[in-house]
Amino acid sequence: MMSLTTPPLHPDHRAPKTTSTRDRRPPPTPVPSPSARVHRRDLGQGAGVVFTVAGAVGAHDAAVLSRCLHAELADCAVAAPGDARRVIVVDLTEVETYGSQLVDLLAVAEDRAGSLDVGLHVLELGRSGFREDWENRHTRAEGG
Repeated sequence: MMSLTTPPLHPDHRAPKTTSTRDRRPPPTPVPSPSARVHRRDLGQGAGVVFTVAGAVGAHDAAVLSRCLHAELADCAVAAPGDARRVIVVDLTEVETYGSQLVDLLAVAEDRAGSLDVGLHVLELGRSGFREDWENRHTRAEGG
């Protein structure tokens, strides 16, 4: 009778590393800004993008975010008809302080997104006071 033996695995043997097939998106891209941190992340498959903003958002930071949002909206404007509706999410959950420029730029971006049939969503948990400023801005814009 013949005996077949399998040699033992080398102690440094490791199972091959695999990557998740669900998340093949690139990591967030930092956007240069003087005091706030702004990162851009694609949602994948052309569905849209998330901008995460953290820290103290001053006038210059708001201008940087505005340029990012309007560049994204410009891309949506030239998309072929029939493409999936794009979504832009602005995550403000890590914003510590901000100026009125942030509220103003998001109001302008929201109007432009609406005209392009692009969903613009602002995520904020109410800690910074942004929600109240945003609601007051809408009330003034509606003439109330």
